[in-house]
Amino acid sequence: MTSSQSYILGAMQAPDDLIGVAPDNATHTGGSARLRVCLITTEFHGLFRNGGIGTANTGLALALGQADFDVTVAYANSDENGPRLKEGDFHDLKAHYHQLGITLDFVPASQLIARSFDDARSASYCVYLYLKRHEFDVVYFNDCGGHGYYSLLAKRVGVFQNPPRMYIVAHGPQEWVMELNSIPYRDRSPVITAFMERRSAALADALISPSRYLVDWMTSHGWDLPTEVLITPNIVRPPHSIARAIRGAKSPPIREIVFFGRMEVRKGLELFCDAIDLLNQNSLANVRITFLGKFADVAGLHSGIYVVGHARGDRRCGFSAHILKRRRLPILVRRAFWQLSLRSRRIRLVLSPNVWSLACHLSQRIVVERPSSSRSRITISA
Repeated sequence: MTSSQSYILGAMQAPDDLIGVAPDNATHTGGSARLRVCLITTEFHGLFRNGGIGTANTGLALALGQADFDVTVAYANSDENGPRLKEGDFHDLKAHYHQLGITLDFVPASQLIARSFDDARSASYCVYLYLKRHEFDVVYFNDCGGHGYYSLLAKRVGVFQNPPRMYIVAHGPQEWVMELNSIPYRDRSPVITAFMERRSAALADALISPSRYLVDWMTSHGWDLPTEVLITPNIVRPPHSIARAIRGAKSPPIREIVFFGRMEVRKGLELFCDAIDLLNQNSLANVRITFLGKFADVAGLHSGIYVVGHARGDRRCGFSAHILKRRRLPILVRRAFWQLSLRSRRIRLVLSPNVWSLACHLSQRIVVERPSSSRSRITISA
């Protein structure tokens, strides 16, 4: 980061706060201008199973819609038959989000490129064609995937007649994920994606990051960043009924500890298993250990095998593990994870021990207390 670059700390900036006066071609409703905002993403609640990027995108879109912006969410994964969804029905979700003031759309596949969204380059080009056909005032891209690459290049060379402001929102780029998980580059695909992500950040009008940590990681790895870098947390708002229930709830004895997150090193799986091993030395006989998340690889092993190895005591000491299968996760598709503890009497403590995610957000302190006269404590600070 050069001396001309600056950090701006604070709450998520509304689009008109960032670009000043609304452009002349902004939508007008009732005599007042409404900025047309587009979120390009493959993760949004209802369109995928679960994940932090989708939660952040959904929170941002809902907040902008409630603030009376003209919001479009463009799903960037389709083929000749329309959007390729991992979950949900697109038309039902479109009607649902319309009631919330959000237009749900999809980026169509190019008729000239076979399997357009199977490659990061052609997917990014399809996004460019989509944005060129629509006149938005502000466009948000995720940093991961490089979807903004060709659109940002086109803006740089003056292709857009009325160029929108284009922002990159940091969630965790390809290089970061592969480095933390110690994954080797086995083919060209991740190298291409990593390059597109780097260039997209450099070409953006601003980089928005939930933490200083991710920005520091980028600069330490030689990324060129735009002059304007915004450090601001993601917008995540639990339903009011859930928030009230959590505030009014008493803390019962812990009878189950749940690992919540993708089962990989980056999400803290090794840290969690090691911590449970240490606690188990003081006996967790009456506490059930549950793993709730997608499988991945850990040290070259399938993460399910890694967990079973711990549970069987192949390392220092074992514990009783329970792995929830994907078909039992519908609640996580439609609702925030904290609802899980309210809907199941068995679950008493849900942990997501991702030290890098903790570093990406505010400092957190997690305390685990055993329901007995003796006490065991785990403190995680970032």
